Amino acid sequence: MEKRYTIGVMIGNANSPHTMNLMQGYKQLNINYKII
Repeated sequence: MEKRYTIGVMIGNANSPHTMNLMQGYKQLNINYKII
């Protein structure tokens, strides 16, 4: 559910600079989750 929503947000805001920050934050979250 969260992944699908995040991908939808990234596609919806493809031209927005905020999308890059969102992507970086999401990747970091993924890394932290894998470590845990």
